[in-house]
Amino acid sequence: MIEIGDRIFLERKEISSGEISRFRCRLVGKREGVLIIDLPINEETQKSAFFVEGTVFHAWIIGADSAVYSFVTEIQARNKDKIPVLLLQDPGEKGMKRIQRRNYVRVDACVNLALHSVDEKASPIITFTTNISGGGAAAVLPWNRKVDIGSIWQMYVVLHRNTEETELIRTKAKVVNVYKKEAEVKEQAALQFIEIEGKDREKIVRFCFEQQIAQRGKVGKAIR
Repeated sequence: MIEIGDRIFLERKEISSGEISRFRCRLVGKREGVLIIDLPINEETQKSAFFVEGTVFHAWIIGADSAVYSFVTEIQARNKDKIPVLLLQDPGEKGMKRIQRRNYVRVDACVNLALHSVDEKASPIITFTTNISGGGAAAVLPWNRKVDIGSIWQMYVVLHRNTEETELIRTKAKVVNVYKKEAEVKEQAALQFIEIEGKDREKIVRFCFEQQIAQRGKVGKAIR
């Protein structure tokens, strides 16, 4: 279910303050009952974090089926050989709970994108999304642009990750609806991804998951 190189998201509640801290790491090795990870990076400070044996985490991974799985784990040991790593308890497949179905959760996010007509009969549209998922996106249409329902566009999406990485996704998209929300002045186009590489869809699903985690953290801080 989890493979070498996969990203793992970790979350723990600070005993002293009660605040939730979130981290990311990668799986660099496996053996029976053990997940070997690189040093976790704090999502807020972007710095490596130090943990002692016995530290318990609530963890998430994105599976090969683009679903999100959660599990509880703890640090079993630290290894300071050539590359510092942590050894986590592997809960196995039975210890992982599937918390997101494959029908792609949608998150509100402003993501830059460009639409190019596949038949080159229309000039490119440079715009941004209001929401996005692994299955499609809603894009704001500029004042002077119209798109036909059913039309196909070559779509370029720029993802700015929490890790400060930038990724370009190339896919074909179909306009499935054009609408305007109440109190809004610009129309939006509902776009469905129809030709997208599995690895690119995975990147978008991961981006959406990271956005969910970040948004949940902001809400928690606002409440406190």
